[in-house]
Amino acid sequence: MAHPYSTTFWTIKKAIARRVDPTVRTGTATGGSATTLVDTAFVDATDTALKGKYVYIGNGAGQSRETRATAFTPASDTITIPTGTALDNTSEYLISPFSQTILLDALRSVLQARGVYGKSYVDQSHIAGSPL
Repeated sequence: MAHPYSTTFWTIKKAIARRVDPTVRTGTATGGSATTLVDTAFVDATDTALKGKYVYIGNGAGQSRETRATAFTPASDTITIPTGTALDNTSEYLISPFSQTILLDALRSVLQARGVYGKSYVDQSHIAGSPL
């Protein structure tokens, strides 16, 4: 089991996206450019499965870049994206039908509604005598 402090926001975003939609894809690109993301690990991917999805780069070249796939070429495992920061074999990606804004809103909602360890969250930092 991973140490709780080694869990990153990127890891949490990927886990939330996978739980919400089984079509979410994550991985590390095997190549890319300013207008493409290539990953030879795309198995059974079709144009309709990837075109129009949000592509978010969580680590590596292009980190924090979010865009939408405009096309997918199964023969070369290449996703075409609008021009931006060049991607390469260090680019860790998340391909999802949800934008990062939607994922962040979902995360905030869960944390506010359930709080730490699944209990209702109440900010006790200003309560007199609170050990927090």
